[in-house]
Parts: sequence; structure tokens; C-alpha cells
Amino acid sequence: MSEVRGPARSGELYDVVVVGGGTAGWAAALAAAREGASVLLLERKGYVGGVLSSGLPINGFFDASQRQVVRGSADELVERLREVGGSSGYRLTDLWFAGQVFVDPALIKAVLLEMLQEAGVRLLLFSQVVDVARDGERIEHLVVQGRSGAFLCRGRTFVDSSGDAVLSFLSGSPLQSLDRLQPPTLVFRIENVDLPKLREHLADHPEDFMSGRMLPGRALTREFIRNTDFFFAFPGLTRQVEARGEYVPLIDRFMFTATPGGTGVVVNMLRARDADGTSSESLSRATVDLYTNLVPLVRFFRERIPGFERCTLCDAEPEVQLRETRRIVGDYTLTDEDVTEGRDFADSVAVGGYFIDIHSSTDSHGRWQLLERPYGIPYRTLLPQGLEGVLTAGRCISGTETAAASYRVMATCMAMGQAAGTAAALSSGTGKPPRELDPEKLRARLAEERAVVSVAEVERTGRAGDA
Repeated sequence: MSEVRGPARSGELYDVVVVGGGTAGWAAALAAAREGASVLLLERKGYVGGVLSSGLPINGFFDASQRQVVRGSADELVERLREVGGSSGYRLTDLWFAGQVFVDPALIKAVLLEMLQEAGVRLLLFSQVVDVARDGERIEHLVVQGRSGAFLCRGRTFVDSSGDAVLSFLSGSPLQSLDRLQPPTLVFRIENVDLPKLREHLADHPEDFMSGRMLPGRALTREFIRNTDFFFAFPGLTRQVEARGEYVPLIDRFMFTATPGGTGVVVNMLRARDADGTSSESLSRATVDLYTNLVPLVRFFRERIPGFERCTLCDAEPEVQLRETRRIVGDYTLTDEDVTEGRDFADSVAVGGYFIDIHSSTDSHGRWQLLERPYGIPYRTLLPQGLEGVLTAGRCISGTETAAASYRVMATCMAMGQAAGTAAALSSGTGKPPRELDPEKLRARLAEERAVVSVAEVERTGRAGDA
């Protein structure tokens, strides 16, 4: 283990230590604290929420039948945002997303912090786990690098919501062998956009809108185009400009979302090819490539996209957003068939319903598949082999590439975070390791907190979200 330099705060023992305050991590910390556990949340950035705070719409709340498959603390977050004007709530759509939540990136950061503070979570920002000390299969302590130096961190139970499976990685526990990773993306915001002009153009030229992303039985109509806030558009233009050598598109369509207020858009179409988010060198090259693409892309928007003639770049995320890095080997691995056939499980603790969304790492294309039925996420996928007293949550749980391409989205990750945090608190409170928890008791506790834990529940209630 590396030498600890600087002040070591090794005297304090927490019931639950959550590593990573992103989409899954904030929900895990909140759930554990609400169960009465003492909770420390470690986050390497200066804010919580991860991609939640980027301004992208929150996906994964609904299945293809527009039934809500994620509730619980994620649902509470949406309501809190509505109260302060940070979101208009759920927006059902005839696109494959089925429903989305559009958010203000500044207000969501504030609301997340408020919820964590109210629950009594001790939050330590600017702090990254750099080493792990093990005693057999249990973690004895973490080595955390903060602004004032390195220190030790102890916990009875740990939740790895880092997205990168850092606890399994640093402790030498089994990880899946992944070939090419889905590419990271740079999210940026553009203001001074004439959205009515854009919508009118698309209504007059529906061939410029990707109608193949409409839900079965839903038609692309002028009314839909004039009301949509999410745009899959201009696939023909990307092919045309690439053939002419005018611009090399990194994705095969223009993809952007209207921001609250209707004067700008959040753009999600800058992807880095052959990038490895677990390598600083590779991620540095990707970041340079993506940022240097901003200038020609914004210029292209102005010259070629109706409504963007006077647009201005507002800002871009300081870090690229990662879709895929590491995944644990869990007690169970969620399979392709589990997801595509909509299987339920006796130990399911969360439900996914988002379509399979695999971005190519080598070209501008991808692979997509709409799911006819939601699927359960077993508790066993959260338990990393080779470690006791540890749960994972978010995109690094145990699943295949195809399964992960569905469950990696924000709402599903929040549901997994709530499940992992609740389990961690119950484990600490009873003295039983997470593997010895009764999944039925965990499911019952999650249900009391309004979380959706099974496909059967979704199909029994058949409830759709608020439009």
C-alpha cells in the first residue's frame, strides 16, 4: 500500500462510506442516511450528481409503454426540482425515450446538495480514493487523496458508485474483460437559437427528422415536431457533409435538447473514438480532440442548421462524460436475454426499461434495440465477487455489454443507488454482510420508500407518469 502523506483522519468509523457522488452515489448516500446510518460520501469533483448535473435530460424513468419504472428518491428529486423551477417535471414523448425530465444544471446541483444535507450525509468533495487496504475479503480502510493530503477512511459497509468500479479495481477483485468501450462524449450548451424556426423547418421537411426513433404505432406529425424538445435530426446532412469532406461528424445525426426557457439547446453529439476512460493518456487525447471539435461544429451549426444562424456557444462540461469503463464480476451477471426478454427476478431491487443504446467506438454509427418489456435488476448484480461488505451501484454493476447499454442511464442508476444505499445501511445496522441480507426484506423496505422493485409491479399497476 502507498505511504499516507499529510493529515490522516483515521479515527472516525462510518456505518456506510459511498465512493462517488454521481448519479447512483447521491441516491445511495441519501438512502443510507435516511435509514439512520452514519454516512460519508466521497466525491472527486466539486459538486454531486455527475451526468445528472450536465443539463442532459434524465432518461430511464419510463418503458416503451410509457409506464413509469423508476420512482423512489429519483421521483422525489423531480418533484423538488419542480418546486424551485428547475424542471417542468415528466414529459412523455412518442420517441423511444417514452418520457424524459428536462432540468436546469445549476439548480439540480443545489437541490441534490440540499437533500443530502437534510438527511445528515457528511459530504467530502475534491476527494478521490487512491488505494485500498484489505483484510482477507473485507476492506480494512481506504486511502483518500484530498486537497490537504491523503487520509484514511474506514467504514462498516462500502458502496462503490464510482462508475469505474474503483474498489474492485484497487483491491484486485475480479473485473470483466471488456474489449472496445463505448465512446465518451462532450456535452455543451448553445444559446440564442431560434427554436420556432427550427421546428417549422422540420415540420416542412420531415425527412430531416429521424422517424425511425418513433415508438411503435406513433407517427411523425407536424404537431409532434412543433412540440418536441428533443431532436434526432439531419441524418442526411451528416452523410452529405462527410462525403464532401466539409466536416467529419462524430455521430450519424444531430442530437440536441431544448433547454428550459426555449432559447438554447444542450448538444450531445461529440463522441471520442477509440477512447479508454480508464487511461489518463487516452482520456486526455479524447478531451483534446473533442474540445477542438467545438469550434468547427458550432460554425457548422450556424452555416447549415435552420434557426442556428446567430447561435453562440454558452459553455461546455469541464469533463467528458463516460458511458463505459469497468464492470464488476458479480454474484450474477445480467444477460442480454434477461434484458431483451424482460425477465423478472425474486431478488430484483430495481427495474430498467430504457432501450439498448450502444454507441460505436470506431465510427459514427451505433446499435439500438427497443425493449418491449421492462426487466428486473437482481440484487446479486450489485455484489462484487472477492469482496465482502461492498456493494456496487450504477453502470459498473455486473452485466453484459448489451445489458449495460440499457441500465447505464440516469434514472436506472438512481434506482440502483437507492437499493445499494438501503442495503448498505441494513447491513451495517444488523451486522450482517450484504450477501447475508434477506432480499425480500430489502425489497419490502424499498417499496416502503416508493421504489419500484419488480416487473410484476409495473405490469400490475400499469401507471404512466405525469405528462
